[in-house]
Amino acid sequence: MEYYIINKIEYIDNQILYTPVGYNTDINEITSINDTYNTPFENWVNANKADLENEIISISEFFIGNPKVYEANEKTTSIDNMNLTLKNFNDL
Repeated sequence: MEYYIINKIEYIDNQILYTPVGYNTDINEITSINDTYNTPFENWVNANKADLENEIISISEFFIGNPKVYEANEKTTSIDNMNLTLKNFNDL
């Protein structure tokens, strides 16, 4: 079985932090999570790449209106000893 690890992405104390918050095995749930949360983040970064690289803006600006972003891009075949629980889109 394949497990998708769901990470919460936050900007705290001038750092981007990735924290595993759960897992899911349903690709439809994973797609919903990524489309709703991670795709807008990636689109914003891509649209502002030059300004980010030239330090005209900071990644922190995205997180002002979006305090938490979730992504589910990490796939594994075992979640033993990871202390993760099943999370659905509505749980986030």
